[in-house]
Amino acid sequence: MPYLDVIKKQEKQTNSVQMPNVTGMELKEAKKILNNIGLQYEIYSNNEESSIENPVILDQLPKQGITVQEETKVVLYTD
Repeated sequence: MPYLDVIKKQEKQTNSVQMPNVTGMELKEAKKILNNIGLQYEIYSNNEESSIENPVILDQLPKQGITVQEETKVVLYTD
């Protein structure tokens, strides 16, 4: 509504990225890949008292090949 001197805020531009396959990778490597393409992540472990320093990714959501927006939160399931 420019006639009321109201300036519309520009929405933050986000890019689409294709979800990579990080299943089978060590957590450290998966985090690096996701960070490089602008995705966030949340980690869930099957073992509450995990003593594994760099666990392997068993599954991920969203799955490989899905197109998502940058800053999407990816769920990583580890051993």
